[in-house]
Amino acid sequence: MIDMTGWSLNVTRRKPANAEPVPFERRCLCGTPLTGERTEAAAAVECSECRRQWFVLPIDVYPRRGNARRKTYRPADAKKLLKSSSVAVQKKAVSASGTAGRKIAESSRNVARNLVPKINTALIRFQLILGAIALLIAMTIGWLWHQSAVEEARRGLQSAIVTAEEAVGLKDFERAKTVLEPIVRQLDTLGMSGPSVQLARQRYAESVAASDLSSQPLFELIAEASDTIAQSPPDVWRRRFDFLYQQKWLLFDTELIRTEELIFPEPEIDDSEPTDDSGDDAEPAEPVPLIVNRLTVPIAGGQGRPVEFIADLDIFADLPVDARPRRVIFAAQMIESVPPEDGRGWQIRLDPETAVFWTDESSLKALGYESLPESDFAEVRTILQEQSERAGLEIETEPSDSPEKSDEEEVDQ
Repeated sequence: MIDMTGWSLNVTRRKPANAEPVPFERRCLCGTPLTGERTEAAAAVECSECRRQWFVLPIDVYPRRGNARRKTYRPADAKKLLKSSSVAVQKKAVSASGTAGRKIAESSRNVARNLVPKINTALIRFQLILGAIALLIAMTIGWLWHQSAVEEARRGLQSAIVTAEEAVGLKDFERAKTVLEPIVRQLDTLGMSGPSVQLARQRYAESVAASDLSSQPLFELIAEASDTIAQSPPDVWRRRFDFLYQQKWLLFDTELIRTEELIFPEPEIDDSEPTDDSGDDAEPAEPVPLIVNRLTVPIAGGQGRPVEFIADLDIFADLPVDARPRRVIFAAQMIESVPPEDGRGWQIRLDPETAVFWTDESSLKALGYESLPESDFAEVRTILQEQSERAGLEIETEPSDSPEKSDEEEVDQ
């Protein structure tokens, strides 16, 4: 049995050391009374009858309070502790430095100072290598694309030429121009060259001219202009030309005379004394050669006054300068109509860049030459062959089936 008497006194007041034993008495479960004394330490009591063990509490069941008080740290003390620890660490670092520490730090800085330029150089080289690789890849892709586009253009070139020739045979020059236009633009973009390419460009230029011809042929246009100028003021014809014929094409089959004239500018004569002190005489002006390409056509009806077409065309640059007339067949655009300086007749200026020598026999027949006798068209065919050679076209001459020619060849052999 636990004796709880005076427990509050035991809690609030500590008993003196070496307290006297306190007697206790309790009855076992078997009914045997148990007696003894409680000491400062816990003990066990055994029943003499049933041998049951009983636990006996000590006199003071609560632990004794120590004399030393628990130390507490205020915030100020914590700051002092941290400060003292940092000072200690700093002292250790300072103590660790010195001559050896300074050498280590200096060597580290030298290593970093020498390493930065090497890293920059390596980065620059790496960037250059990447740039070269990217450029090589781009050039390879561009070359592959160019080769693919060239092959595609070559596949479509022959079919476009055949389709355009069929359209020309049907006198459908607008369709021929529409078929050849994208092919020619693609060829120009790719910078392709060759006989087939040159043939496509030539046929396209001829189809452009044939699809936009003037509503009046050459001599009818000349007669119309002559009547208008004779019966009306010059402005009437100029307005009529701008409205109906400007930027239209004309097909010329005529004699061309290319002449070369030398123009000597007359120096101005000044009898006054020279005002400067140089005393150098002015050098005479050099003669300026002037190449004039003029196409002179007599007016229909025999009025006797010529009409001049100012044909300073680029296609005439390779023609020899000769006073003798040369028959040519070409197409050119009319850009303006102006009166000449002497006031006699009138002039029509042709666009120098768009003119083209005619080379296609089938398109020329579709434009009206099919009515010519074969004897007269033989000369036209010869002119077309010469102009084809001048335009850089390869002409395939078909063998003649004439028995007379074959007999002559047998005789020559």
